[in-house]
Amino acid sequence: MNVKSMMECTFQEAMTAWNEGFQDYTVHLTMNIEALVRMMSTKHLSPEYSFLAFDGEDPVGIILNSIQSDNKLKTAYNGGTAVHPDYRRVGTGQKLVEASLEKYEQEGVQSATLEAISTNEAAIKLYERNGYIIQDHLDTIELNRDSFKQEHDISMKLITLKEWEKMSFPSNLMPWQNRISLIDHREIYQFYLGRQSVGYALLSQSKNQLTLFHLQARAEEKGIYERMLRALNQHFKQCKVVAFNTPQSYEVNEVFHKHASQKLIEQVWMERS
Repeated sequence: MNVKSMMECTFQEAMTAWNEGFQDYTVHLTMNIEALVRMMSTKHLSPEYSFLAFDGEDPVGIILNSIQSDNKLKTAYNGGTAVHPDYRRVGTGQKLVEASLEKYEQEGVQSATLEAISTNEAAIKLYERNGYIIQDHLDTIELNRDSFKQEHDISMKLITLKEWEKMSFPSNLMPWQNRISLIDHREIYQFYLGRQSVGYALLSQSKNQLTLFHLQARAEEKGIYERMLRALNQHFKQCKVVAFNTPQSYEVNEVFHKHASQKLIEQVWMERS
């Protein structure tokens, strides 16, 4: 088994390793080269920090990584580890993680984070053996539009990134995939009760679906979240609404569950420092 930097490999080899490694995964993740490049670009995943495992000339595993400065903290993100079914439980994943951790150390990384499907026990144990700790569980929930009352007393306005950055109230930490810099076609809406700002929503739209990455109220109250969701429901009347990757420990997650049509997936949020 040989582990190489992705800088030494072709995107064809990376695509092969990715697709064969995820061929039996819970979620459909296989893609062509164009989609792989787009996904890596969107999530800021870099060949410079990523690795492939080979058996001879055959790519049998891959790990995709990003390293970014986050609030002056140099943070690494594992955006996906995939190993061909025939090469699992023989140390392939361990070698990919070891190569990544060595690269993190070389780059002066202070914190590392990842998300994994909560039922993927083998992957979670691999990460735990290498120092990662579960911080929270993350739910992706499709909301039942019919469960909301029609009346609403909160208005909402589309705002710019600069306006969002000037907002003074605190914002809960969110997992990597929910971070504003990584969201394609993002939109930010500010909510008002009268003239008072009471919260914001970070979302994106595609076809008839609205993906809600972050719903944050000034005060952590279920009632405010209910009213903000009512306003969203009225504003986007034609869209299916999916709340993506919300930590279970956050107040808003309970509100999402109250209005759930179905829970689509559950992940664990893991960190290593």
